[in-house]
Amino acid sequence: MVIEPSKPLTWDVHQQGTLSAKAAFDFIERLIKFEGRVKGVIMDVFANDDSASLTYSTEGSTKYTGDEIKTIVEKL
Repeated sequence: MVIEPSKPLTWDVHQQGTLSAKAAFDFIERLIKFEGRVKGVIMDVFANDDSASLTYSTEGSTKYTGDEIKTIVEKL
């Protein structure tokens, strides 16, 4: 496989899996740095003491930039 830097790249991963908070934030930062886009995002947020949780999902066909995902996370 040859990746041409001048062309957009699609990484088709159906499930990233469960990420730690650090890995998730690192992933968002890489999306921003490399101008990536994601779709069909599901985020599970848990309180540090496990007393509460929240699940948020984006619309499946809409693509979001790293900055847009970062803004969503900040609002949660």
